[in-house]
Amino acid sequence: MSDEAETRLSEIKAAQKMGQSLQEKYEELGPMQWKEISVSILFAAAVILWFTRDPQIFKGWNNLMFPDGSYKVGDSSVAVAIVLLMFLIPQDLGSFRKGRNILIVLYS
Repeated sequence: MSDEAETRLSEIKAAQKMGQSLQEKYEELGPMQWKEISVSILFAAAVILWFTRDPQIFKGWNNLMFPDGSYKVGDSSVAVAIVLLMFLIPQDLGSFRKGRNILIVLYS
């Protein structure tokens, strides 16, 4: 085998080993928990709200809420609302379903 072929073969083996290692680490993570799901949903909501606030191609939700232009909602208002929701949504659904700790922030 030539040096180039041996180098390519060692690169392929290294890539396979790295892929296997990444797959093992991914499997160690386990399924997403409620905390991670809620943060993902809130992040997606923030992005959607930022992009649809005043898109310039159609009327955004800012224009629908205040058609006379009396108040312009900024990006920071969306961020503050999402952060407040992050503090209000419980990190554990078990206590929420039982009716306990509904609006108490649980730090872990």
